Amino acid sequence: MPWHVSIGVLLLVLVVLRLMWVASQRHQRPVHEPTTAKLVIAGHGLLYACMLLLPLAGIMIMIGGGYGLTAFGFDIFAEGEKVAWAATLGQLHAPLAWMLTALIIVHTAMALYYHYIKKDNTLKRML
Repeated sequence: MPWHVSIGVLLLVLVVLRLMWVASQRHQRPVHEPTTAKLVIAGHGLLYACMLLLPLAGIMIMIGGGYGLTAFGFDIFAEGEKVAWAATLGQLHAPLAWMLTALIIVHTAMALYYHYIKKDNTLKRML
């Protein structure tokens, strides 16, 4: 469990940094095909939402259970009383993990579709 929590906290920090980078680059984003633009924007929005909410829900599990939060040996939140509302929000952790997994599979499939079928540079741009 300690590594799971530590990696989750690290991923949360990386996702926040990524969102800051995305926000700074919003005027340099590629133009999407009109027929799929809304799906592309919604898909990316859901990916970012899950990547942000998943570790936050994990933190809620820890705080809600009164366990505190320790990452890489550093105490971020001390152990304490159970917090019912945080524990309730923490129950979203597993469904968010499954949703993120499905979104990653669809995202990968679409990148491969655009690379091998549409023959554009989407995959190269992502890498």
